[in-house]
Amino acid sequence: MKLSSIALSFAAAAVASPIGAVEKRQLSGITENELSVGSCRDVVFIFARGSTEPATIGANLLPQGTTTAAIREAQRLFQLANSKCPNSVVTAGGYSQGAAVMTGAVSGLSASVKAQVAGVVLYGNTRQFETGGRIPNYPQEDTLIFCNRSDGVCSAGLTVTPGHLTYNVDVPEAADFLVARVAAA
Repeated sequence: MKLSSIALSFAAAAVASPIGAVEKRQLSGITENELSVGSCRDVVFIFARGSTEPATIGANLLPQGTTTAAIREAQRLFQLANSKCPNSVVTAGGYSQGAAVMTGAVSGLSASVKAQVAGVVLYGNTRQFETGGRIPNYPQEDTLIFCNRSDGVCSAGLTVTPGHLTYNVDVPEAADFLVARVAAA
């Protein structure tokens, strides 16, 4: 189990990211598009990053906490995983505005696509207050949400406080959760 958790943690670094252009980022992270250009894997992990991370989604005050284009792109990736890799188990995650992307994307998926998603992990969700700490229309038992009390984006205000920058300590728990969801799928 520990080896699987470590493997999933590494997998989290190589993700299909909801952005338009394919690019490799230097020093600050990577963008991988194995889902789009590679062969199917046993597990597909789709992740959306926060708005101030490289290759920005863009800051906004829109009703869904992100752009409709970002949500549609994430949904396209889930639909691609479903059509291209129907035997793969899909997991997902998002941080900050990326958590808002995943909240909007997953809640709007068709039942057949949503059924392939075994688990979702969100960190510092900018939609936490509006959604009551859950992904609408998605099973709570398949969702793990980290939103620190000291994180200003987790309340009605959207102030980035020091608590918003400390979720790296939660990665092992998140990896264990996703490994368990994959094993149960």
